[in-house]
Amino acid sequence: MSSKLYLGRYQEKSLRNPYHDYTSECWYMITINTHSHKNYFGTIAETDNCPSLLTTDIGDFAIKCWEDLPDHYPQILLDEFVLLPDHLHGLIKFTPDENFLLSRNQFGVQSKNLFSAIRAYKATVKRYANENKINFQWQSGYHDRIIYTEELLNNCRNYIKRNLSAADRSGTPQQ
Repeated sequence: MSSKLYLGRYQEKSLRNPYHDYTSECWYMITINTHSHKNYFGTIAETDNCPSLLTTDIGDFAIKCWEDLPDHYPQILLDEFVLLPDHLHGLIKFTPDENFLLSRNQFGVQSKNLFSAIRAYKATVKRYANENKINFQWQSGYHDRIIYTEELLNNCRNYIKRNLSAADRSGTPQQ
């Protein structure tokens, strides 16, 4: 395995699927982690034998920003979502509009696509943390799972719904 240096640093291999057209209409399961899996978003507590996340200020803001994504990116449809102490999972459907399809293979500023939406989400949460002097960092990048079938979409929905219940008090889902 050879690594290339860029500006004196190793460049990580992209997590994106090189064979998938990310400009096509598709569902994605998005996972975004906090740096070093620190529990920035809150802690898990049980109320009436039901686990719930007791959110911090940054956790509340992260939820609000996620829910606001379609206001800024109308080509995005949100589905199931869960915030845990150190990461989040969300289902997003990307549906490009006609203008985007006409210009999708052009170089230049990337906007109105899945990548720009996730980048903006992370930047907005981080900016809020900085402005409010909240210690917070994201892990670089994010993970996406391309969902090709209705069965897989339903499996991802069920996984997200069960994720908080499966988490132990440290916030880490148990396998």
